[in-house]
Amino acid sequence: MVVLDVRFPGGGHFVAKEIGRCSPGSRIVAFSAYGDKGSVEEMQHAGVAEYVLKGATNREFLATLRRVASRWAIPPRTRTRCAPPPGGRSGAPVLCSDRRAKPPSKGEP
Repeated sequence: MVVLDVRFPGGGHFVAKEIGRCSPGSRIVAFSAYGDKGSVEEMQHAGVAEYVLKGATNREFLATLRRVASRWAIPPRTRTRCAPPPGGRSGAPVLCSDRRAKPPSKGEP
């Protein structure tokens, strides 16, 4: 499960899409101070499971995490090869290739 700030550097919706491509079994909870319709819809289209406003109480936030976890069917272990974007500047979002990695061989992490 990933808790992602909507205004994450590089664009929260872009990062959410990349997480979905690199780790399709992950569930993303968007966490934001922005509750406008555009921000919510953008993150929903990016594949987030829930959208929580930063004014939520700890109890509400925890209930959201538990709700997402309860709907989460964890798939068999899959791996993808992810690499920094071209130019690889520090702090840039990690991009994921479309090629799926083969399962690790014995002794490989």
